[in-house]
Amino acid sequence: MAFVAFSPQLALENSTTIPNIFMEEFLPILHGDVVKVYLFGLHICGSATRMDNTSKHFASILGLSEEDVKSAFISLEDHGLVQVLNLDPVEVRYLPIHSAVKKIKLIKKGSYDKFNANIQAVLEGKQITPTEFGAYYTLIESLRIEPDALVLVARYCRDIKPTAGYKYIERVVKEFAYEGARTAKAVKTRIKQLNIEEAGRELKKAKSKPHKTREYKKGDLDHLYTDLSKEGL
Repeated sequence: MAFVAFSPQLALENSTTIPNIFMEEFLPILHGDVVKVYLFGLHICGSATRMDNTSKHFASILGLSEEDVKSAFISLEDHGLVQVLNLDPVEVRYLPIHSAVKKIKLIKKGSYDKFNANIQAVLEGKQITPTEFGAYYTLIESLRIEPDALVLVARYCRDIKPTAGYKYIERVVKEFAYEGARTAKAVKTRIKQLNIEEAGRELKKAKSKPHKTREYKKGDLDHLYTDLSKEGL
């Protein structure tokens, strides 16, 4: 037990300092969940006496899965904001934010120009915002997925749901990545499998659908007999 410590009530009255450079350089390009994870982690770091400093509790507080939290910290590591020491169990160290600025500047210089053009072509009719572009970059970096693979997933999403936006695409991209489809080749194979599975379900559904037979009442066919008699049959 600590010799001296804040009471839980006083600890809640303390504040968490967020550097202005984070607001200016990182907030515009980080996806919302990644920002939530960074800020809450910063808060936890400043509350050393907390006994519930576990990834499970961390995730439950933010309403995320532990996998989402892990992916967010991997993304933050890619941006130079934290160091992921271990993935199972997750162990993270926060780093000085100024050391990460140079890395973030590289993203701004156009390393994703080809991706930007391709994803915008797929989402024709919807102008992608700078924040959404930043969110796509985060997916690429945190999930270790090829940019071309993400474009293929986005096209697949638009094929099955023409109005699909970032949130829908994000969910499907994560599903593909967690299944191991992180390259363009792997994504093409997975999409082919999904199409075959869907075709199988449709065929099974069609076969199981009962065929309707028409019921005739007395007199319904009288006109037919009349027509046949006129023809001499």
